[in-house]
Amino acid sequence: MRESNAHSWVEAAIGNKWIRFDPTPSVPGERPSTLALFVDALKMNWDRYVVAFSISDQKEIVRVFSLPFRLPQMPEVRPNVFSLITLLSLSAMPVIIAILLRHLKSGRYNFFTAQYMKVRNLVKRKGVRVTVSTTPTELMEKAIRLGMDGEIREFIELYEEHRFSGRKMSKEDRLKYKRLTREIRRQMGRTPGFI
Repeated sequence: MRESNAHSWVEAAIGNKWIRFDPTPSVPGERPSTLALFVDALKMNWDRYVVAFSISDQKEIVRVFSLPFRLPQMPEVRPNVFSLITLLSLSAMPVIIAILLRHLKSGRYNFFTAQYMKVRNLVKRKGVRVTVSTTPTELMEKAIRLGMDGEIREFIELYEEHRFSGRKMSKEDRLKYKRLTREIRRQMGRTPGFI
């Protein structure tokens, strides 16, 4: 017999006769939703691990995390070593996160998009207003106003060809792309600022 099929009732002696009272509802109750069960579990864990977090719980956490750092000759140093390691870990965390974010940011572009971003930043450094929504054609027009015509046109055409065609870049196109990027950088160095 399953628990869901279990049934209970009460009998009470009234007068000289036993009378049965059945507190079980006649229709089965609805099963709570998954969300309701999840919220109930969160409340239970909150009560157990936050509200009722006792001093013995705190001591157990310190004991577990300090096991590898216990020094048998100097037991009074144990909490200090644990605190030092915790402090060093917490202070190193922002540096580690910054390095990871920088690595992820630099690795998210493929070769031709990375080259395009370099040229875009070069144009921007010349005082040209370049926003996130600036299209390659708009960037080319702004660079032409700076006196860059041939290389920037060829560069943007090559970029759009590879960016939007899905065609794999050949070794020759890669070398051409690098050459154009160097030439644009060289010309941008000679060109006065433009606003």
